Amino acid sequence: MKTLILAALVVAALSLAWLHFHGSSKRNAVVARVVDGDTIELGGGERVRLVQIDTPEKGTECYGEAASALTARLLPPGTHVRVEPDPGLDQVDRYGRRLAYVWKGREEVNLALVRAGAAGVWFYHGRRGRYADELLHAAERARADQKGLWGACPLARFDPSGSLSSGPPEPQARLRGQTKRVPVSTSELAWSTTSSAFVSWLVIPKACTTRQRPPL
Repeated sequence: MKTLILAALVVAALSLAWLHFHGSSKRNAVVARVVDGDTIELGGGERVRLVQIDTPEKGTECYGEAASALTARLLPPGTHVRVEPDPGLDQVDRYGRRLAYVWKGREEVNLALVRAGAAGVWFYHGRRGRYADELLHAAERARADQKGLWGACPLARFDPSGSLSSGPPEPQARLRGQTKRVPVSTSELAWSTTSSAFVSWLVIPKACTTRQRPPL
């Protein structure tokens, strides 16, 4: 009898271990909103950080706005998703966000963002999750094809061991609508030079045009 009980306990322990490392623990959820390129908020307020990837910061890094826009297109409010934590990785980050892969139907959103060049791979502390090989291959292919940030951000750094660095926001975005047309003919260039000189004469500071009265 004791032998049977011991055998049952061993089988149960092995089963739990197999489920822990190989089993699926996906749960259904509904997207409330997209916070940024790699973070979403679910119904009920829980935030999920897409694990093993990193997107540029919105507003402060090159391609940040575009990455957030792509995630918003993939996961509009009301989208039904499955959230899959990785048993071999941390479950929650220091900000209290759930770390997980997010599935929309048969599509893994983490992988889709990397394939589009909207995200890089980040193996935090060098720890590789269950989809590490697919993510790394997708990142290398996107970089080789100059997709997304890899074509738009000259300072983008490819380093899976660290967080993504794509450089400052694109200068074109800051200067959009402010570009001046360059004169294309000799007459236009002469007129431009004359006009600039005339304007400079008009705006000379008063201190430079008024003769100072000598002291008495």
